[in-house]
Amino acid sequence: MVTSVVRDLHDSTLRTQLNSHSEAVGIETNLWWARRTWRFMGHLDYAQVAGDSQAILRLQRSSARYFHRPDRRQGSNGLFTNAYDPSLTTMRGYAGYGRLSKEGGNWLFEASTMVKSPGFEANDVAFNTQVDRVWMHANLLRQFTRPNRFARTMVFIAGGQQAYNYSGDLVDRQVQAYAEFTLLNYWDVGGFVMLNLPRDDDQATRGGPVVRRAGGFNSFYMLSTDSRKPVAFSTQPVFGCRDGTCWAGANATVTLRPASNISVSVGPYFSDDRTRSWYVASIPDPTASAMYGRRYVFGQLRQRTLELDTRLNVTFSPTLTLELFLQPLIASAGYSKFHEYDRPRSLQRTTYGVNGGSIAPVEGGYTVDPDGSGRQPRSSCPTRTSTTARSAATPWCGGSSGRLDAVPGVDPGARGRRAAQRLRPRARPARARGPEAHQRLPGEDELLAGAVGSHQPSAVGHQPSAISHRPSAEAPPG
Repeated sequence: MVTSVVRDLHDSTLRTQLNSHSEAVGIETNLWWARRTWRFMGHLDYAQVAGDSQAILRLQRSSARYFHRPDRRQGSNGLFTNAYDPSLTTMRGYAGYGRLSKEGGNWLFEASTMVKSPGFEANDVAFNTQVDRVWMHANLLRQFTRPNRFARTMVFIAGGQQAYNYSGDLVDRQVQAYAEFTLLNYWDVGGFVMLNLPRDDDQATRGGPVVRRAGGFNSFYMLSTDSRKPVAFSTQPVFGCRDGTCWAGANATVTLRPASNISVSVGPYFSDDRTRSWYVASIPDPTASAMYGRRYVFGQLRQRTLELDTRLNVTFSPTLTLELFLQPLIASAGYSKFHEYDRPRSLQRTTYGVNGGSIAPVEGGYTVDPDGSGRQPRSSCPTRTSTTARSAATPWCGGSSGRLDAVPGVDPGARGRRAAQRLRPRARPARARGPEAHQRLPGEDELLAGAVGSHQPSAVGHQPSAISHRPSAEAPPG
């Protein structure tokens, strides 16, 4: 595959915002053997972009790579780009993916790896939100397809995954286990547990130094009655904890089938999602030498959502269907316990007014004395959405009022409405029925190829994972 984008940019402003041209080349393979029991799939990709130095600088500083991170191990800008250089007018990179799997029998297996070099940029011709990664994972699955005294079918999955950046930082490591049962009465029950181990986070400070993230766990449970009946019930609670904070959510859905071609489902969903450290602002301060001359302010973020999901599916013919989905919701979010990391690659933090510094509310925000010296008069924020810094001993003011819409640089939708829900492993499509039949465990379409059609992940798309981790609420969106 070869593709290219060329722009004729006469406007000087556009030339600093857009690339003048972008090219991508890719090759892929998909091999089966032993009567389609074993499979290897993979691809290699090369991409380059060129344009005005300001346009390329924008890419270097984007959340996909953060080339300007002060503690980043800088490479070179030879054949492939791996060093921060504001004068660059071209950026080049590569990506690759390989997966070996056993997809027949009662024991199934997969192992895969993906690399995306720091200079890989394909957003002009495709879509990629994260590069600078070497990622690997493996899963082992045992399925029982013959009924026994306990259940009609059973599925068990165990595995793990981890990822490094090109500086050698461990940015992801987890192990997971999943179990699902179809009981003799056609009820489905299941559970999914992930253990996230301590790791480094090169995204949390949004271009600042790497900080440490605590380990934790996340769990999902499911219960659904016989979906063949005219009335069926299902619920999918989630619960997890990390770094001294916990989150939970649950839904309760009733599905009605007045006719074989009509289904209506309705039910509430509530989530209470909390994150110990979520980015608020970055303040220049020459005395913050451990953090390279800036103070990175975080807060504990709490988000609550109550919604009512309603879905209507009507099948008129094999080629004509009607699908309607409504989702009224109420959501709230707020910050508390503002703090900063004391040094890179550490979990040690100073919470203002608790174990260091001081904080006081003012109109439209807070006044913070980060070191607690109080040697100069306190200053107040002139506006809710600005942050300023004066000197090391001078208290600075942050434009956060504890409300999400008053914090600079934070997208209210950045974490998503259902961060926990997106982790959910879904019922296998071979058994799924009704409105949720299209939902599946992420990546299970590869692992369970005997029951599900295949889909090859793309190096310019999302990271593949047979059992993906909870979308991180502690790192900024890609």
